[in-house]
Amino acid sequence: MNSIESPPSQPGEALRTGDDFDPAERELVSGQEASTRFRDRFVLRPSQLVALLLLGVAFLFADLPPLYHSDIWGHLAVGRWIVEHGRLPAREPLSPFTDREAPYVHFCWAGQVVLHLAFRAGEVAAGGDAIHRVEGGVEFLRAGFALLVLLRFLALLVALRRVGGSLGLACLGLAVALAASTGHIAVARPQVAGELFFALLLMTLSREVPSHRTLVGVPALLVVWANVHGSYVLGLALPTILMAGRAIEIAKEAETGSCWRRVTADPRIRRLAWMVLASAVAVAVLNPHGPRLFWLTLRTGNHPNMATQTEWNPMGIHRFGWHGYYFALIGLLAATRLLSPHRSSPTEVLMMGFAVIPPFQQRWMVWWVMVAPWVMLPHWAAIAQRLGWSWVWRPGRRNWRMTVLAAQLVIAFALFSTPVRWLVRGRPETLDHAIVGTPWRLAETLRTPGGPSAYRIPALDRALRAYYPGGRFRGNIFPNELLGDYLVWALPADYPVLVYSHVHIFSREYWYQCRAAKYGLWGWREFLDAHRVNLVVFQEERLRNVRTRALYKDPDWVGVIDARGDWSRNPEGRLFIALRKKPL
Repeated sequence: MNSIESPPSQPGEALRTGDDFDPAERELVSGQEASTRFRDRFVLRPSQLVALLLLGVAFLFADLPPLYHSDIWGHLAVGRWIVEHGRLPAREPLSPFTDREAPYVHFCWAGQVVLHLAFRAGEVAAGGDAIHRVEGGVEFLRAGFALLVLLRFLALLVALRRVGGSLGLACLGLAVALAASTGHIAVARPQVAGELFFALLLMTLSREVPSHRTLVGVPALLVVWANVHGSYVLGLALPTILMAGRAIEIAKEAETGSCWRRVTADPRIRRLAWMVLASAVAVAVLNPHGPRLFWLTLRTGNHPNMATQTEWNPMGIHRFGWHGYYFALIGLLAATRLLSPHRSSPTEVLMMGFAVIPPFQQRWMVWWVMVAPWVMLPHWAAIAQRLGWSWVWRPGRRNWRMTVLAAQLVIAFALFSTPVRWLVRGRPETLDHAIVGTPWRLAETLRTPGGPSAYRIPALDRALRAYYPGGRFRGNIFPNELLGDYLVWALPADYPVLVYSHVHIFSREYWYQCRAAKYGLWGWREFLDAHRVNLVVFQEERLRNVRTRALYKDPDWVGVIDARGDWSRNPEGRLFIALRKKPL
């Protein structure tokens, strides 16, 4: 980068170069420059302190809540299988009830392996009995996911800073994204890594012309992304959208006959085109399925079983849900456009496509939450310029008090973090507080008869001793699919689980039979008998108004409530368990 020289202090006075100074003067100047560099590195401005505060809040939002079960345990189980066998499974390895004809698609194999290794490291660090080791693994997962969230918002902050030209405006955009993310920020799943990669790509592409390093870095990022999560397709779509938007801008400005020449000569378009082409080729080659991965991704996303999942459904109007965040962002965007003196660029119009999909498939909200402030930042800058708010671009004076406050904030965030609390407490947090809605006591009661009472469900213990020889359970288990993830991870193969949340690995017919039985529709008793189900477990909250509540009073079944989950703020922490009296 070329430096800009200051004008002479008096007309005709020549600028003095480094050679014009005597040694003493050069030493003084060098000392002043070193002092300036030290100050610039460690003395902060107010906007930098605000950015640090927002990033710390994002970290704690992800780190402090209990680990919600979602589908994390199913991914851990697959990662464990890969590590133990040293290869990728050709068919789904966890449940005998899955579609045995369908090949197993490895969207997440690298992420699954990393998850298992991180969990295993936590187990080793915790030591002790099986439950203590699980506690250590859970703490490592919580801290690891919080770190991914922190890095995602940091990358988003840099992207917003680049498109808005102001760190203060970037902090405002980050606060908007953080507020709109509170509905999903604490859900730990491999998609969190995909969200980080999306933010990194958005940060990289926020420069006017991507650097030469990105021509290699972006394809490398996409290769990792394609082996960690199926959302890698967005990594191909994003530079394509930006390239198309830039081409439209040039076409509108170009004269007739010179349009194509100007488009192909534009350095931004040429580098984006190279990124897309190189990334597509690299992804097609460097994954377990080869070029078929693109087709498998499309087919899995359109699997009929996926349409039964809440996050794949259209956005509904519920008391709590994505619709509130969505309409808030749309309202803010509308107000921004009304106040902005600038017209939306073709790129911004194309990026608005991220706002069109969430009403039809609400899981797209996680991407729109990041794109929305990125689209609005240039207009916020234009509004500030129109109002004469020049202070928006003033970086603010460096102040040692800001540095001291920043150090205090870092210490405070660290003291609240999971790793430091583990060190202070001398042991990881108990599972009662570290995870929510996860049937770990059920798994311990079934897996280890006669184990420590604190890890068991006493009422289920009594029922097992009364109806099962030696108090040892046998037979198949029919859970709610989210509970099934933990059970396929925690229980041995002797206790087959009928279903878990990776619903695309089940045949359509079988999955719809499971749903009919889950909601107590016609034939649900026959389904349980045909599949030799001896135990049913659901969140009690989800059994309201469905006929499977009849198992509460059925003379052939014993109904048990895991009341120890009642402490949870999440009503799904209270589990209903039905045990068949005469095992099949």
